[in-house]
Amino acid sequence: MIEIRTFFRKDLSFVLSEDWSTTFDDCDYIEGGLELSIDGVPLITLEMWDYIDQLWEYIVDLFDRALATGSSAVFFPDQPIELTLQYVPRPGLFIVGVSRTARKVVATADSADIVAAICGAGDRFFRLMMKLAPVNDASYAEVLKRIDRIRNLT
Repeated sequence: MIEIRTFFRKDLSFVLSEDWSTTFDDCDYIEGGLELSIDGVPLITLEMWDYIDQLWEYIVDLFDRALATGSSAVFFPDQPIELTLQYVPRPGLFIVGVSRTARKVVATADSADIVAAICGAGDRFFRLMMKLAPVNDASYAEVLKRIDRIRNLT
């Protein structure tokens, strides 16, 4: 089972993205966090918070590149946390890794399941962001196109 939740950060606390209703003071630096777990293994937690729209875009790029080349890696926008992704077409798996300092957590997911989860959560997030940070609409629209392309590749 793949679980993904997105949060915005304000005044040292986190609010679920779907419960957020205001615009942002600075649309270039939107703080937030993700919770991503695969089969109960927490890969990304709220203590890894960062610039959330940038992090989501990096995750979309990670999947796009892994589907094209077999593997990909990216660091969080403003933290020394590395996400790695390896695509194994047969039997149709993704191996997801998160490295933070000397600690690495790895989990494996069915490719159809994780692509559906990432694309679904990413799509909802960027559609919400188009309402909350309309100054970035063009950028978010491009990410939504990449999400659609990822869906069509699997």
